[in-house]
Amino acid sequence: MHTTSINRTLTLAGITPAGKLSHAYFRPSMAVLAAGAVLLTAVTAAWSQEQIARQPRAYRWAEAAAAKATAGAASTRTAGAMPAPTVAGTFIEFDVPGAGTGYGQGTFPYAINPEGTITGNYNDANSIAHGFVRTAGGTIVTFDAPNQVYGTYAAAINAEGTVTGYYYDANYDSHGFVRTSDGAIVEFDAPRDVNGIYPAGIDDAGVVAGTYYDAKYVIRAFLRFRNGTIAVFDDPSAGTGFAQGTSAEGVNALGAVAGCYTDSNSNVYAFLRASDGVFTTLAPPTSTGDSPGCQSYVLSGPTMAINSFGAIASNYFEPGNPFGAYRGFLRSPDGAYATFDAATYSPCCIWTFPLSVNWAGTIAGYFNDGYNVNHGFVRDSAGTITILDAPNASPGPNQGTIANGINLWGAVAGWYIDANSAYHGFLWRP
Repeated sequence: MHTTSINRTLTLAGITPAGKLSHAYFRPSMAVLAAGAVLLTAVTAAWSQEQIARQPRAYRWAEAAAAKATAGAASTRTAGAMPAPTVAGTFIEFDVPGAGTGYGQGTFPYAINPEGTITGNYNDANSIAHGFVRTAGGTIVTFDAPNQVYGTYAAAINAEGTVTGYYYDANYDSHGFVRTSDGAIVEFDAPRDVNGIYPAGIDDAGVVAGTYYDAKYVIRAFLRFRNGTIAVFDDPSAGTGFAQGTSAEGVNALGAVAGCYTDSNSNVYAFLRASDGVFTTLAPPTSTGDSPGCQSYVLSGPTMAINSFGAIASNYFEPGNPFGAYRGFLRSPDGAYATFDAATYSPCCIWTFPLSVNWAGTIAGYFNDGYNVNHGFVRDSAGTITILDAPNASPGPNQGTIANGINLWGAVAGWYIDANSAYHGFLWRP
């Protein structure tokens, strides 16, 4: 579903979107999945197994996710003591001034650069999003794109402190922006991005990678260079129908791009596009090909990152157990895969989602456990995993800690969810 349509629908229903919606592959949150589990069960029960097997993998994923959400809620109600929260390193918790404190409101850090500057967005008391940057010293500056009406969303930051993201205008149409460290903002659109544009990453040369929708709602990937020139590209295996196409999720200094594509059968795959334009479809060894890197659970949209050397951190679906499992992987520049689970404790099932990777191959991300509680994690290049639970994070279902970005020195930016389902930012230092 197109994000602009989602926002319009939610607003008509009296719900203002909180946090950041996916630009290319909308995925429902756990709360939505749990609420829809009964309806989904009723619908799927009316289908024959043959019909279900013919559905695109995204539908099968949604079925598994809804079942996990329901089972996790039941586990929380009937289980005894949950695992004790883990605290390692140093947490610095923060809230952007003006952030709302209601359900789904608060502070959402998304990325951190080598200088320790964090960017993201916060939702105010009216659930309207605004961008922010927080320096390593703790100074917070907020900003809005000049023509925004329904929210400004910062997605990524480079070593120079340049931020990219998108905003929504009065018609709920999205437009891209680049904000330099001196606060100057340039707004932009790609050619023929009739139905919205969504920047997702920026390299240290100022090249922005992202996605837009054309007049037929076909997904197109783009690179925007520092001089404003925009190059559009498509994975050769991508479909050209409604909600099919190519999504760029990250770009590195070598010009390599990581992203997702949807084929003509509406199945979703991850890809690496080298600087010479050659595409490689990602296929972890125990994957069935089910949307590696292109699904999430708590966050909407792809969970994928590429570092300066071309290593890619992401996840893939592995069938088995009651719901199947999302496992993490690191694909090295030579094409070798290392797969992992962030944790393995009971009850079933723990799903792992890497979100960022630094130059050393250290990964930050989150996992959702069998109780539907979220925990951040850091996995170093030797495979050692440290679980991150912010001290004030609530251990309730759909709550917990999300580790979002990691920088050169291993510092992590993310958020935690409190008992009232409000969001708060944190910086974690090893």
